[in-house]
Order: sequence, then C-alpha cells, then structure tokens
Amino acid sequence: MFHQLCQKIALDSEIKSQICSLRLSNGYGYKQLSTFFSYVSLDQFSNLQALSLDGIDRNSIWGLIWTLPHLLNLRHFNFTASSDSADLLFEAIPMSTIQSLSMPTIEFGSILIEQFTSIVSLTISTCSLRQLYQIFKYLPQLKCLCTKKIHSAFSSEADEHVAMHLKRLIIYDFTFEFEILENLLASTPNLESLTILAYNNNHMIDGNRWQQLIEFALPHLDTFKFKFEITFGIKNPNIVHKLQQFQSDFWYQQHHCVAECLNSFILLRAPLEVLVAIDKSIAPAKVINIINNRLFFHDIENLHKIMQPLAYAMTIIQSSSITLADCYLILSCLRLTTDKFVVNTETQAFGKFVGKVVDIRLKEFHNDLYLSAYYLHPKYCSAGMLTVGRSAVYRCLAEYSKQIGNNLATTKMLSVLYKDDTSESWWSMINDNTHKNSLSNISLRIFSITPHSVMPERLFSILDWHHTKRRNRLNPFTLEAIAKIHTFYKN
Repeated sequence: MFHQLCQKIALDSEIKSQICSLRLSNGYGYKQLSTFFSYVSLDQFSNLQALSLDGIDRNSIWGLIWTLPHLLNLRHFNFTASSDSADLLFEAIPMSTIQSLSMPTIEFGSILIEQFTSIVSLTISTCSLRQLYQIFKYLPQLKCLCTKKIHSAFSSEADEHVAMHLKRLIIYDFTFEFEILENLLASTPNLESLTILAYNNNHMIDGNRWQQLIEFALPHLDTFKFKFEITFGIKNPNIVHKLQQFQSDFWYQQHHCVAECLNSFILLRAPLEVLVAIDKSIAPAKVINIINNRLFFHDIENLHKIMQPLAYAMTIIQSSSITLADCYLILSCLRLTTDKFVVNTETQAFGKFVGKVVDIRLKEFHNDLYLSAYYLHPKYCSAGMLTVGRSAVYRCLAEYSKQIGNNLATTKMLSVLYKDDTSESWWSMINDNTHKNSLSNISLRIFSITPHSVMPERLFSILDWHHTKRRNRLNPFTLEAIAKIHTFYKN
C-alpha cells in the first residue's frame, strides 16, 4: 500500500505541489524513509512547510544533506537520528527560514550566528548546561525551549547570554541542585511559562526557595507546572516540612496547587490501595484507614470538580488579553458549573453547601460593566439575555455615557439604538457622523478597561501588588504611579 502511494506521488506533479506537510518514520519495523526516497526526492515538494523524519538511517542521510538546503519554504523540521547524523543534518538545514526545530541534540561548532535568527521554537532530547547557554547565545529570537534531559551541569560558558525573548521553558528531567537551576533561570527574565519535572531530587522540593525565585527572578511568570517525585522508601525526616512550605497563599491562590493536588490524589488511588493491600506496615494506621475509606476518595473527586473550574477561571482572568466581556462569560460558566453540581443527586448534600458559598461570592463579583461589555461585543448574537439584564445594560451604558462627557440628548439616542438594533448594526454604524461615533467611543473605552481595575477592586489577585509582599519587588516610583492612577480613576 505504501509503495503504491509513493508511486502515485512520484508520477503526479500536482500532488507534489499541494503537499505542505510530510511525516515519515522508520519505526515499528517499517522503512518508510528509504522506500519513499527511492521514488521521489524532497526538493520536488516546492511548497513543503513541515517535515518530520523519525529514525533517519545511514542510507537516507546523504540524500537529505543534499536536498534539505533546497527546501526554501520549510518552516518546521522534526527529526530523530544518531548523534553523528544529527550534526550533519543540522548543518544542512535552511536556517534562514526554519521557525520550529526538533532534534536529538545540538552542537553549534563554527556555524554563523546569522543562520539562527528565524528559530523561535526548539525541542532537543538531551543536552548539557553548556549547550543551553549556547542556545541562549546563538538563538536570540527563541521563544519556546523544551529539553527532555540535562545530562551535565558543567559549563565553562559565561552566563551573560540572556534569552530575552524566551517565554516558555520545559525541562522533563532535572537532576541537579537548586542553585544550578537558579543560575539558569536568571538568564530568562521574561519567562511566562515554566514546566519542570524532577525524580528523586530532594533539592527541588523547597517551596520557600521556589517562591523567592518566582517573585524576584521571574516577574512575568504566570504558568508554573512542576512534578517532583520521590521513590517510596527513601527516608527523609525533612520531607514533611518541605511539603508544608507549599501550603501557603502564594501556592494556593496564585498557582492553584489545590486543584492539582486533588487531581494527584485521584490518580494515586489505585497504586495506594495496592501498596496497602501488600504491606500495611508501610504507613501509620490512620493513613491506612483513610486509604481504605472509599468515601475519602469520593469526597476528593467532588471537591476536585469544583476546584478545577475555579483554578481554570482564575488563570484566564489573570491573562493579559482578557476583556470585561470575558469576565462575564467566565462568571456565567462558573454559575452553570455550580448549578449542575448542586442538582446532581450524588452530590446534593455537599452541593447545597457549595451553592450557598458560590452565591455569596458571585454577588461580590457582580458588576454591570461585565454584562455591558458582553452586550456590546461584536460576536454577541442579540439573544439569550433576559429583560432584566437588558435594563441593567441600558442603565449602565447611559451612566457611563454621561461620565465620558456625552450630553443628555446623545445618551437618550444611544439608549434607543441599543433597544432597537443588533450588535451587527451598532458596529456597522461606527463611522456614521450622524451619531458622532458615540457608540464606538463608549465601546472602545469599556473594552480598554482591564478586569483588574474594575470594582470591587481587590477581588482579582493581580491587585495583591498593592497589599501583599509582591509590592516589595516593585520600584518605589512604580508603586507611586500605581497609587496615583488608582486615585485618579477612583475619583
């Protein structure tokens, strides 16, 4: 079947011109690479943009070295090969166009730095600390870096090479001391997302040190995913104290560890039950009783169903691109999630308690600006809103119209337009001089408001900059400017 496909592609130039993505593998006993290249050469695919080659053998390497430089439209290249073959292929890649690269390892040698300015995403299976610093030096535009393992912590490279554009870093196996990681992250000041896994590495389980590192060295970090595993049976008298360091407001509120911990409990249920059944001496009697109590895991699952959407909602609300309309949708989604949980017969008792708490909290979040922004959004389909909600929108927009300087006549005219027209007609008349762009003026002002500046002001955690230890890493002049802006808009 594969031979027939290769023959058809080789004989049809139109098919070759339409192929923009190609994936071949030598895995599972199949020799797709040598078979495919015996029919057709890569340089015949003029529009090829993405190429993935798994398990490149010596029979294919020289043909690839010859054809790769001719793939001038290639943007994404993913390959696995031996280290010697990887070095040869690396030098043949058209680096002026490649944006995403995935390979086993990387050595720069004497290749010119100008060749690497286009790469924004790099995935390597294994590397040393020295190679990481070389990556920071020779790939100045890199935004995403992923490595499965760092095999050596020795580096003679100077750490002045700062990855200014790096936003996301993933390390799947970190086995060295915390100080080495601190020095590495000092070279990524604009990092927004960090994922790190460590196995049997006690140095990583240090909540206080992680908090200090994030607050002072990674000011832009908003996503931190970590997994630290210790093999059962390793004796460490300080492990309980170290785990307690992660039980603070910093981890609960800002990094949503509660939901992730609950999910871990659920995933560990089966192996814990097996361990207890084999040997009950592995844990105290109280712990054994909890593991054997099925109601415990049932309660954990119910709690996770509530905490997971809450954690997800807070992650979205704290993003830089969110608008007031998004806030309305998020809060509405939380309401629907809670209502479904309450009416569920299996969780009715716990659901009633959750419903009361959610009712109180959502009332504190109530703000007609959220609903008004949703009403003015271009994608709103002019349906699904009750009369009470529309009346609240009209009052809010009329009041806002007065605040920005519109006279009474303009405000009344806008109220009529809101009632009779759809969102599509509102936005189509923005350039209509008859209405003096009043609608666009109001809409642009409302959508320019960040959710973190809307009353009630302290409900979103970004505002903790004013009131918690996070202010300690802000410049005094920045704090003064924030206070002035806060006072100006409040009055």
